[in-house]
Amino acid sequence: MHTLRNSLSDICILTAEDPRILHAVELVLNAAERLAAMAGTPGLVRRTGAPPTRLNTARRALTRLDAALVGARPSHIALSLNRDW
Repeated sequence: MHTLRNSLSDICILTAEDPRILHAVELVLNAAERLAAMAGTPGLVRRTGAPPTRLNTARRALTRLDAALVGARPSHIALSLNRDW
């Protein structure tokens, strides 16, 4: 989760502020946290069938983030760091 949070933070910092991107990042983070919470309960997973639903939710969240990033502009921070866009 730490690596995911760092990567999502980088996305937010290096792209120009856009509510669509911020919302998509929140969706990915929420979906990942729900998946992580399920990791320690394999019996619950088998009984409820939760992983396919939660995995599909995570996939949709990633797809939404991917779509939100299309055409995103670099932030002022990214420009000042001379990041290749």
